[in-house]
Amino acid sequence: MRVGVVLPPACTTPAGRRFDHVRIQNPQTECPISRSQFLAEAKSVEVVINGVPMVAEVKEFSTGSFGWHFGDKVTIKVGDTLVKCQVGLTVTCIGSKDLPKNWPKRRRCCARATAPA
Repeated sequence: MRVGVVLPPACTTPAGRRFDHVRIQNPQTECPISRSQFLAEAKSVEVVINGVPMVAEVKEFSTGSFGWHFGDKVTIKVGDTLVKCQVGLTVTCIGSKDLPKNWPKRRRCCARATAPA
């Protein structure tokens, strides 16, 4: 008699191949700080790129997450050549997107200004 585990349909690929393992997701990380506390108390963070100190500013992102952001152009020497590079750094507090929002919802302005006739 052969005994085995029968995998549910979710454990097969679209091509019909079966997985030998099932991925179990870890519980979601909760942010240990409130949005208002973060925005009131967070300070800029110094970031060093190629020996040059730069400052990432506190930011509330359009996605609802919060953290720090830095963006600029820098020059990095590669051998004897100076290469202009663009830096985009986002440091996001894990779980911050799921916290209650502090700002009111934005209203879209549908009214257009009309010129007097």
